[in-house]
Amino acid sequence: MPRSFSRFLLAPDSFKGTMTAQEVCDIWENAIRRRLPDARVRRLPMSDGGEGLTAFFLRQKNGSAQFVDVPDPFGTPVRACYAMLPDHTAAIEAAACVGLPLVEGRKNPLRATTRGLGMMLLDAASRGAKRIVLGLGGSCTNDCGIGMAESLGFRFYDADHGPLEALPSNMRRVACVEPPVRNPLEAITVCAACDVDNPLLGENGATYTFAPQKGADARMLPELERGMQNMARVIERDLKKRVSQTPGAGAAGGLGAAVPAFLGGSLTSGIDLLLDEADFDRLLEETDVVWTGEGCIDAQSARGKVPVGIARRCKKRNIPCIALCGSAAQDISSVYGEGITAVLTALARPGDMSLVKETCRDDMDALADALMRLMLC
Repeated sequence: MPRSFSRFLLAPDSFKGTMTAQEVCDIWENAIRRRLPDARVRRLPMSDGGEGLTAFFLRQKNGSAQFVDVPDPFGTPVRACYAMLPDHTAAIEAAACVGLPLVEGRKNPLRATTRGLGMMLLDAASRGAKRIVLGLGGSCTNDCGIGMAESLGFRFYDADHGPLEALPSNMRRVACVEPPVRNPLEAITVCAACDVDNPLLGENGATYTFAPQKGADARMLPELERGMQNMARVIERDLKKRVSQTPGAGAAGGLGAAVPAFLGGSLTSGIDLLLDEADFDRLLEETDVVWTGEGCIDAQSARGKVPVGIARRCKKRNIPCIALCGSAAQDISSVYGEGITAVLTALARPGDMSLVKETCRDDMDALADALMRLMLC
């Protein structure tokens, strides 16, 4: 094998619904060492702000796991975990309490709320957090963060100044928003890690791009969009925050808009934030080839997902970046221009998830083994 391919950096995202990023690293490293026992292998299980963000900070930054009981999107108690770091940074995944897996079989984006997330933020504040990194990926909600805001003391009223429960079905009725006398997070710096750069509104916004996978049907979509439009107007007027077209505002059903509006926080690319936290550019100095991947690579991958975020950095240093994925959409030509050298898939096309779960580990092992055979030619 050429010397230029003896040092491997493994940096996958989780394969949603089948394997964690750590499990993918295990499979890949075993395949590499089976063919090249003396290879130097570095492992960096990644996240783009969704699943895996808490695990990343626990592992990379010597964090301690904190547990808190909060309501899930429909009010059922759930125990959520986040990471508290020695420097008083709290790393919180929104998906820990509003994630899609929590509502399997009962999706309803007109009722699902982010109230539990607000309670997680309050818990972190009570434990002395000075900075919060909030991962926005993987949510089942489309409420523009008003449930979270309600937990923090914000109040919403209709045109007659009657109080409104912070539900997405009420968004179009909100006539004004009243902030708390003292925001419990006002002394805390909040940075949201976004896995997409979509705006809040429009064809590429939170509702029309992501709500269908959260259970919204054709009847719900216009209602949810009207609610989002109204919230954008009310937020701009009452809170002096313009969020309708901010890149990333459409992340996590509008939580990307809620972060600057209700938390006074900022939005950033989740993958870039985590790569910087891991000192990724320094790791590349001692790397010959990078393996990355996700469950399904598609056109959306170029808008903030792990493989493309990693590929962009590899491209700057002319380091091969190979994406090993579960499956791929038909048109992924855009990802090659971002620096991905090749996309290899374990499946010809996305399949039935119950069947995929049964064979995914064996399929990924076979794919990684085939890649090693090719690299050893």
